Amino acid sequence: MKSLTSTPQQRGLTIGMLARVRIATALQIATVTTENRVGDGYVRRALRDLETLGFVGHGRSGRHNVYHLTRAGQQAVLESGDIPIRPNAATGEKAIAAGLAKHGLAVTETLVNWNATLMDWDVEVAHPIDKVRSVISDAVLYRPNRGAEVEFVEVDRFTMSMSRLVEKLYAYEAYSEASYQEGGERGLIGTRRSRWQQRYQRSDRFPVVRLVLDNGDEEALNRRAARLERRIRGIGIRIDYAPLPMLQRLPYDQWEWRSIGCPDDQVARLAA
Repeated sequence: MKSLTSTPQQRGLTIGMLARVRIATALQIATVTTENRVGDGYVRRALRDLETLGFVGHGRSGRHNVYHLTRAGQQAVLESGDIPIRPNAATGEKAIAAGLAKHGLAVTETLVNWNATLMDWDVEVAHPIDKVRSVISDAVLYRPNRGAEVEFVEVDRFTMSMSRLVEKLYAYEAYSEASYQEGGERGLIGTRRSRWQQRYQRSDRFPVVRLVLDNGDEEALNRRAARLERRIRGIGIRIDYAPLPMLQRLPYDQWEWRSIGCPDDQVARLAA
């Protein structure tokens, strides 16, 4: 085997990030794992070493190499016990092979620009509504906001039809309303409990859905958001919108989100 040219620390940071976001470019990994968000040369050496070790693989999306963990890489993360990872999580390899990497990279790009650490997020998180339906969040940001312990992140690249995007946002509303029957003592019927609060027990209100639009200039994305706002008028959950080019252009503390769903005060009244 060729001698390794990267440090154990850089290999660990690289494999850790891929465990959280599924797929990423070398530059995206460098943005998070290197000091001052520069130096993708360090990351490229780590990626070459990790591929040599069989822990990382890559494919192509346009002009970019796109990296993902292999099953061996996932197993190494599981055995380390340092980074939570779902045992049956996809590696990202199939998405790349199917030509679906651009959406995954847009999700990663959104999270890379967020003011958050590796351990603050997870991607492709399923939230069951009932025995048949579920809503799969593109990402979940584990950080308190407006009385909720997480934020849901959705990224749309203009490839999903407006009707399908509306349907997904209403699925979040269905999740906010879903409940289950808690068993009572001695065969008695128990109380009904909220499904989302069963999972996010430290939250006293349903998490905000952060909708990020991509694959266009800000003017075109704002027009799409305005059409979407008209289609979901009356929805009972908070949905905030921002264009990805703005998130890339401005520092985190200057981000501006526009509410296109139910404002906080109305959400509070509905929940009362």
